[in-house]
Amino acid sequence: MHLSSLKKIFIMGITAALMTCSLSCFAQKIGISLPNPDRPRFNLDGEVMKSELEADGQEVIVKCGDRTAETQIKNIEELISNDCDYLVIVPVDGSALGDVLNKAKEKNITVISYDRLIMNSDAVKYYATFDNYKVGEIMAEYLVKKLNLTQSGGDPKYIEFFSGDKSDNNVEALWEGAMKVLKPYLEQGRLICRSSESTLDTTHTLNWEKDEASRRMTQLIDSMNYGPGEDKNRLDAVLCHNDGLALGVIEALYKNGEYRKENFPFVTGQDCQVINLKYIKRGMQAMSVFKDARVLAYAVANMIMQKINGEEVVVNSTDTYTDGTSNIPTLLCSPKFVDKDNIQEIIIESGFYDASELK
Repeated sequence: MHLSSLKKIFIMGITAALMTCSLSCFAQKIGISLPNPDRPRFNLDGEVMKSELEADGQEVIVKCGDRTAETQIKNIEELISNDCDYLVIVPVDGSALGDVLNKAKEKNITVISYDRLIMNSDAVKYYATFDNYKVGEIMAEYLVKKLNLTQSGGDPKYIEFFSGDKSDNNVEALWEGAMKVLKPYLEQGRLICRSSESTLDTTHTLNWEKDEASRRMTQLIDSMNYGPGEDKNRLDAVLCHNDGLALGVIEALYKNGEYRKENFPFVTGQDCQVINLKYIKRGMQAMSVFKDARVLAYAVANMIMQKINGEEVVVNSTDTYTDGTSNIPTLLCSPKFVDKDNIQEIIIESGFYDASELK
């Protein structure tokens, strides 16, 4: 072969290698925007993503907000100005980020909506979350079993509902999942909400605040005369959309309703926070839906590395979620429930928490 031909092949090979290296070897900059500093769940997600991506040679910047959309917008603007190539965002308000994400789109930044869906922005390329409709189903199915609602006859059971903040897109999915299961029993009178606050609009809790949940539960105790005594009205269950709401409800039930572990209503939650797991062990919370931060965070880190390496980004749903402009390619992870019977296996033996942390 002529020397010039060999030289041409060599140059082509080097060029191809450099192109591949530019995709996988050169560090990309990933910005992570979290909603607030006092939610252990999201802080863990951020830590896991940062650790995984840095182990793959990427640069990661984490910004944590103060539960306001205004601060999150400023944080995202800083990440954009820092020339991030990717943005992973847990939105405080899913409908408030359109303008700032237009700036991200102009700079060709890949935006991934994490756990909560960002609405009305064509800048969002992917969504990664646990199946929140399924989370609602799991909570409701657990209560159906514990309250023996499938058995005919007997007295009706009494329930109250505490849903999350109305700006969180997940709340509607949680509600619909739960109501798919519970609605037939409510219509049959097997399950009764004494307060009649049994719609999404009447059960929202501002900012998912524990104190707000405690205040409302206290009002319900007073107005519905709930309590374990013979002169009180029965309350069999409280469906709470997350562990923070459950904490507020448990606090009110214990202090103002004078419930104790032997007669506590079945209280649901999600996130498996340490204090809630302790309450589960003590019999003051029935269950929590486990959304393993390691699973979702690993999945998103893998999605980013697939994109960086020029591979197809793996999703498992293309028509489940819409942001108001189009369907968003989505990676759904599967949740599971934790109660006193399986806490050892799912939480401790998996290494999520050490047994000493739950004493």
